[in-house]
Amino acid sequence: MSKKKNKKKGAGRKVENAAPVITGIFGDDEGETLKPTDEGKQKMAQMRRVHPKLAAGEGAEMVELKPAEEPKPEAVKYDPKPMSDLLDTMEDLVKDGKYKKILSLTNRQTTINNFVVHFAQPTTSYQDEDGDKIYGMCRKLLAIAKSFYEYDSDLQELISNVTYDGLLAKYLASGKPEPVGIVPKGKKNLRKVPITYPTLHNNMDKCYILEDGDTVPTGVKETDSIQAFMTRVYKAIDATPETIIELDLSPKIDGVSINGTIDTNCQLTNPQSRGDHDESVSVIGMNNLQVAVGVQVEEPFGLQYEAFVTDSDREAASNYLGLDRPYVSNRHAASGLIHRLSTVTDDELLKFISLYPIETAELMGTYAERQDFMSNFKIVPADMIPRRRVKGTMNELMAEIRRYFHELEDVREKLDFSIDGMVITIMDDEYQNAIGRVDRTNKWQIAYKFDPAKAEATVTGIFLDNGLKGYRTIQVQLEHPVFIDGVRYDHVPVTTLPAYAKLGLRQGSKVTIGRTGDVIPSITVDVEGNGFKLDPPERCPSCGKKMIIRNQKLFCDNIECESNVVGKFIGFFDRMGMVGYSESFATMLHDTMGCKNLADVLKLTDASFKEKGVGLYLAMGFAVKLKEAIAAHRDYEVVGAMGLPGIGPEKAKVLLEDLDLINNYWRVTSLAVGRSQKLSAACLRAVGPKLAESLESAIRSKEFYQEIITIAPLVEKITEDFSKGTRVGHTGITLSQETLTLCESLGYTVVDGKSFDILITGSMGSTSDKMERAKKMKLPIYTEDDFVKIYRKKAG
Repeated sequence: MSKKKNKKKGAGRKVENAAPVITGIFGDDEGETLKPTDEGKQKMAQMRRVHPKLAAGEGAEMVELKPAEEPKPEAVKYDPKPMSDLLDTMEDLVKDGKYKKILSLTNRQTTINNFVVHFAQPTTSYQDEDGDKIYGMCRKLLAIAKSFYEYDSDLQELISNVTYDGLLAKYLASGKPEPVGIVPKGKKNLRKVPITYPTLHNNMDKCYILEDGDTVPTGVKETDSIQAFMTRVYKAIDATPETIIELDLSPKIDGVSINGTIDTNCQLTNPQSRGDHDESVSVIGMNNLQVAVGVQVEEPFGLQYEAFVTDSDREAASNYLGLDRPYVSNRHAASGLIHRLSTVTDDELLKFISLYPIETAELMGTYAERQDFMSNFKIVPADMIPRRRVKGTMNELMAEIRRYFHELEDVREKLDFSIDGMVITIMDDEYQNAIGRVDRTNKWQIAYKFDPAKAEATVTGIFLDNGLKGYRTIQVQLEHPVFIDGVRYDHVPVTTLPAYAKLGLRQGSKVTIGRTGDVIPSITVDVEGNGFKLDPPERCPSCGKKMIIRNQKLFCDNIECESNVVGKFIGFFDRMGMVGYSESFATMLHDTMGCKNLADVLKLTDASFKEKGVGLYLAMGFAVKLKEAIAAHRDYEVVGAMGLPGIGPEKAKVLLEDLDLINNYWRVTSLAVGRSQKLSAACLRAVGPKLAESLESAIRSKEFYQEIITIAPLVEKITEDFSKGTRVGHTGITLSQETLTLCESLGYTVVDGKSFDILITGSMGSTSDKMERAKKMKLPIYTEDDFVKIYRKKAG
C-alpha cells in the first residue's frame, strides 16, 4: 500500500502514531453461570489440535458448587403504580429531549428511592406477572438514566453511577438483555442515523472486588468479583485453572463511547454515539476528523473510541464555553462536548477531545493484531497509561491483575485524565467466541472498578464562594483532587456554621470525603493534625466588610460587594432560564465588562464584548437572549429574580401589588427619597420584621432604581389583579404546554409550592403531601386531561 499524506483537520490536535438520590444499595446478585455453547465446543476441539496445553486438561472436570437451597421468601408488598406513572412521564419527556423538566417532577427522588430499595432486596420475590412488571420498570429506568447521561447538555444525572451499576447488575442477573438508552426524538438539531457497527456498541460487566469474600466498598452491594469472572471464563472454555491464557489489562477511561469509520485517508467518518438497538445520533462535529497521518489503510474499518477530556482541557473548554464553573468531572465534560458536537460543527471544541481506541469491526487479523493496528489512530495525552498483556495460569493472572490495579490506584490522582478502574479482556479470539456475547455485553471482558463512595484527603485551607443573595458557603480546600462516584472534587462545601464548627478542621487535617446519596459530600475527620486552626473569616474576602450570621450561615450585606454582585447575576440568569450563564460568566461580566448591576448587564451588546476582547461562546447573542427571557416571564417572576433580600416570585407579588414596581416604575424615585411609610408597610408585609429593614434599604438604593427602570420596560407579562389570582398546583406531573397556556388565558398562576387553590395530579391514587393537603382543605383535584376538558369550556 502506498502511504498518503493528508491535510489535518483541527490544528493543535494531539495526533499520535504508534507502532464508567441514591447510591448502590443492592443485595447479593446471583451472577450468571456461563456454559460452553455447541459452537464453542466444536471450536474447542479444533483449538486442542493447535494448542497442546489444552490437551493436558482434557477430561478434567470442574465441579460446580451450588448453594444450599433456601426456603422461598414471602412476597414483599409494594405498590408499583407511583413509579410506573413517573416512568411513563419521564419517558415521554426524554423522548422530547426535556431533561430539565424531569428534575422538577414532584416526588421524583422519593419515588425512585422507594423503587430502588424494593428492587434491591435480596429476599424480594414476585408473582410472574408482578415480576415482569417490576423488571420492566427497572429496564425503563435504566434506559432513561442512560439517555439522561448521553444526551442531557445540562449535565445533570438522574441517578448516580453506583446506583446505575447496581440496578443493571440485578437486572442482568435475571437473564434479560441489557437496556439501551432512549434517543430523544424532539431534541433540537440531533440527527438520528442507523447504527453502522452493532458490535461496536459495547457494554461490559462490572465488579468492585478482586476475590470472593473481599469487603465490598461502602454504598456498593454488588458481589461479583474478578475471581468469579475468571472461574466463569475457565469453565466456558472448558479448561482447568492451570491452563495458561493471555489477558489484556488496560485503564478504564472515564469518558463517552463513540464509533465511526476510519477511511483510507485516516479520517474518522460518520461518527455516532452509542444509541439504541437500531439507531444512534450522528456526532456531526467530529466528521472527517484526522486521527492519524501516514498510516496505510487498505480498506475502511469500524473503530470504537472512548472519547475523554483531560483536566487541563476540561478547564479550557469550560472557559471557552463560558460555563458557570469548570465541568464537575472529566466524564461530564466529555458528555457535554460530545453532545454539543452532535448539534454543531466547531473545530475549537475538537481541541479539547482525546480519543482512546477500544475495539474494531471489519478489520482483518487476530484480536492482538487488531489491537496493535488500532493504536495508530489514538489521540491521547502524554501521560496515557500503556496497556499490559500478561500470560499465566489463573492464580498467576490474579496476581498480575492485583498488581496492575494497585499501580492504577497509585497513579490515579497524578494523571491529567480520569480513570475509574481497569478493563480485563480475554485475548484469544477462539476463547472470545466460546465465552460469547449477550446482547451488547461482551462476556469475555469485565471492568474492575475503584471504590466509588469515598476517598481520603488532606485539608490545606478554606475559602468562601460567591453565595446567592449575600450568603457565603465555606469551601474546604483539598491538597489533591479526589474522585467520588466519578466526580472530581478539589474542594468540598460545608453548608452551615454549626456543621463546620463540629469538624474542628486544621491545616493538614486528614479527612474522609464520602457520599451516601446524590447529595453534597460529607467530611469525616480522621486525624485532626497539628496545623493552625481554620477558623471561618470574620470579614468578607471580597469587600472587607464584617460579615454577620444569618440562618446559620455567613452573610455579607454590602450590596456593592463583588461577590454579591456576581451572586445576583448568577441568581437572575438561573431564574430566567439562561442555561450555562453562571459563575465564571457572571464574574467576567463584573471583572472584564465592568458591570456593577443588572442595568449595566442589559446595556451590553455583541459589540461591547468584542471591544473588550471577549470571544466566549456564550457571549455572542447574550444580550438578546436575556431580554427575550425577561419578556417570557411574568412580572413577579422577574422581580423575584432580582436578588432583593427575602424576595422570591410569591413574595414579589406583594411588592408589585403594594408598590406597582413594573407598571409605574418611574415612580420608584419617590421611594428612594426620605422615609416612605408605604414602602415600609409593603416590606413588612412581604418579608416580616426580621428582613423588612434590609429589603427597604435595597429598594431605596441607587442600584435598584437603575435596575428597575431598565428591566420594567422589557416585562411583557403583567399581572393585572393579584387579589383574584387562582393558583394551580401540580404533583407527580410536569404540566403540558397546552395546560400552561390554558391557565394563562384564564389568568391562573401555576405554582410549585404547597399553597394552591386547584391541584393537578399525575395519579388520583397519589399519596404526596400536596394530595393530602388538597384532600384536607377539600380543594378541587383533577388529572391533567380532566382539568383541560373542564376548564377549556370556561376559557371559551
